[in-house]
Amino acid sequence: MSQLTRRTFLKSSALAAAGIALSARSWGQVAGANGDIRVAVLGLNGRGRNHLTSLKGIKGVRVVALCDPDTAVLDKVKPTVNGGDVKTYVDVRELLASPDIDAITIATPNHWHSLAGIWAMQAGKDVYVEKPVSHNVWEGRQLVAAAAKHNRVVQCGTQIRSGEAMQEAVAAGVGAMAAIMGADDAAVIDACRDAAQGEVVEPVNFNAPGQLVIAGNRAAVERAMAGAKARGAKRALMLPVSAPFHSSLLKPAAERLALRLAHVDIKVPAIPVIHNVDVATHDTPDAIRAALAAQAASPVRWTETIRALAAKGVTQIVECGPGKVLAGLTRRIDDSLMAIALTDGAAIDDARRTLA
Repeated sequence: MSQLTRRTFLKSSALAAAGIALSARSWGQVAGANGDIRVAVLGLNGRGRNHLTSLKGIKGVRVVALCDPDTAVLDKVKPTVNGGDVKTYVDVRELLASPDIDAITIATPNHWHSLAGIWAMQAGKDVYVEKPVSHNVWEGRQLVAAAAKHNRVVQCGTQIRSGEAMQEAVAAGVGAMAAIMGADDAAVIDACRDAAQGEVVEPVNFNAPGQLVIAGNRAAVERAMAGAKARGAKRALMLPVSAPFHSSLLKPAAERLALRLAHVDIKVPAIPVIHNVDVATHDTPDAIRAALAAQAASPVRWTETIRALAAKGVTQIVECGPGKVLAGLTRRIDDSLMAIALTDGAAIDDARRTLA
C-alpha cells in the first residue's frame, strides 16, 4: 500500500470507544478498485470480536478475512461478518500470503503478538496489535525494526495501560531490577535480606539455576548486587528498567489489576495452566483472577514451573514467539526435556515434523 492520501485507518471514534487506541499516523492508501482498506482480524476468541465490532463502523474499511486456529470459533463468528461473505483461515501464513489483504489486526494470545506482526509486515501488510506488543524488550525492538525495514505501519493498543498503576505505586527512578548470575538461590536470598536495611529488595524471577533477577528500591538493589558478588555470584547486572516488576513494591498496582480483572469474563481453560505465581493450576474464575493479580507483585517461579511440568510427565516444551530464551532456560533447568522454540515459519514446520 502506498502513503495515505484520502483517509486514515483505525483512527475513528468508533475504535476509540471500543478501547482500540491508535495514533494519528495513517495506515496506508487502499489498492483495491473501490478504495476500501481490506482488513483481516487474527484471533477471534476475545478482543478480536471487539475489533470486528469497531471496524464495522468505519467508513472505507472492509473486513475480508478471519483467522483463528479453532474452527469452531471461525464457524461461530463468520456468519456475523458481512453476512458470512468473508474468507476464513486456520493458518496465519496462508492468510498473509493473500494479496487481497492490506492490513491485519492482531488479538491472539500475547506470545504471538510480535511474531505475527513481524510476519505481517514481511508480507507487506500494515499492523495493529493488541497490548502487550511483545513478550520482552528485544521482541519489541524486532517489531519496530521490521516496520522500518519494510516501510510498514505498526501500532499497539494502549487502553487501560498497566504502566500508570505501576508509576503510581513506585515513582520513576525509585525502583530497580538486577540480574544475578552464577550464585545459588539461597545465597541471593541471603544477600537481599542483609541488603534491605528497611527498604525492599527481593528475588522476583527464578529463571533457572544460577540465574535470578532481584528487584526493589534502587539503593537496596545496589547493596544486594554487592552482597551477591561477595557470596560468589559471577556477575550482577543492573537492568535498564525503572519499575521493580513482580516485587512487593507493586502491591498497589496488583490491587488495581484485581479490580480490573473483577470485570473480565474468565473461563476455566480446557487444558490445565500452571501459574508461575504459585506453581499451581486453578479451576475457578475467581481463583484464576486472584493468581493473575498476585503475579504483579510476586516472584515468577519459572524454575519450579518447569520442574512441575516434568513431574507431571511432560517431556516436550514448545516456546511460542521470536527468540529462544525460554527454551534455553528450560534446558538449563532439566536437560532431559526437549525444548523447541518457534522462532519463524521454518521452525514451526520443523516442530511439526519433530512432534508428529
